[in-house]
Amino acid sequence: PLISSCDKLYNFHNSGSDYISIETMFHKGVHNCSGVKYVTSVREPLQRILSHLDFENIELETARQLLKKEIQSDEHVWGTQPALFNNFYIRFLLGEDAFFLPPGEITESHLESAIQILQGFDLVLPLEELNRNSWPLLEEVMGWETHKGSLLERHLHDNASVKGKHDAQAVKIFSAEHHDFYKLLLVHNMLDMKLFAWVQKRFQDKHGNMLKSKTSSFLG
Repeated sequence: PLISSCDKLYNFHNSGSDYISIETMFHKGVHNCSGVKYVTSVREPLQRILSHLDFENIELETARQLLKKEIQSDEHVWGTQPALFNNFYIRFLLGEDAFFLPPGEITESHLESAIQILQGFDLVLPLEELNRNSWPLLEEVMGWETHKGSLLERHLHDNASVKGKHDAQAVKIFSAEHHDFYKLLLVHNMLDMKLFAWVQKRFQDKHGNMLKSKTSSFLG
């Protein structure tokens, strides 16, 4: 179900849920809920798109045609929403204010608004940085029990399977084999690429030195 207000968020908590994942859009109604920790991981945009194409078994020509369509609002066709291939991160963060705009109508102004929202998060983690060095930071922010040794390695192994095969090398191969479509995706996701670059820089500026100094004490 869509989480569109703090009251709905609190209802989930009161029913026994301490962790809620929002996967459709980030509604304005849940931007500043008291007592809530806001954490997100952000994957390199083209890696995310390749993973989505594979997961939903979408042919490249189908994806190309989707970029010519209006954004749909029916939850039953979520996997083939054109928004998923056109600056999806910005659309997700701005929710109903931007999610359903036609392809090509996300602007630098939307990018700045998305950055402002992420600045209010407790942790914004580039997915490639989720490793044994940063895991203690995630536990610290979330208030989870600190894991060490074999249990930490198991969590990291599970996360590696989530990242999957769609890495930087996969994007490089894709760009060579499907160069025209790759260029089209770059055009349609240029602002998401800028957002991701901001996420990477912010993470290093905010946590880089601390991770270097705390890694040994966390891992023992």
